[in-house]
Amino acid sequence: MLHMGIIYPRKIPERAAIKNFIAIYAFSLIIFPLVGLLTHVLGEVLGFTSPGPLVLIAMSLIAGIISTLAVSAIAYMVAAASFKLGADPDIHSIPLTSSTIDLIGILSIILTLGLF
Repeated sequence: MLHMGIIYPRKIPERAAIKNFIAIYAFSLIIFPLVGLLTHVLGEVLGFTSPGPLVLIAMSLIAGIISTLAVSAIAYMVAAASFKLGADPDIHSIPLTSSTIDLIGILSIILTLGLF
């Protein structure tokens, strides 16, 4: 969207970027509970003990929302900064964002495990 001129790199995202964030969060509210449920089902099929489907759904949802909130902010800032510097956001922001989400994802899982 940056390279097409739909949005401009600003400190506060424009309406088009916010609409994309909302779509991402809506998808997260669907996919992360599904991941928790499927984790429970797969664990049961393979004979592993499970804390139960509701706990796994809650853990997956909490960790996923934390990760999604953090990575969407980081991705926007990295893409905007690379665009301002004249670099292609697709080339520079993807490696930085994907390596950052690994760390954020693990930390959010650890934080969520501490809650349960």
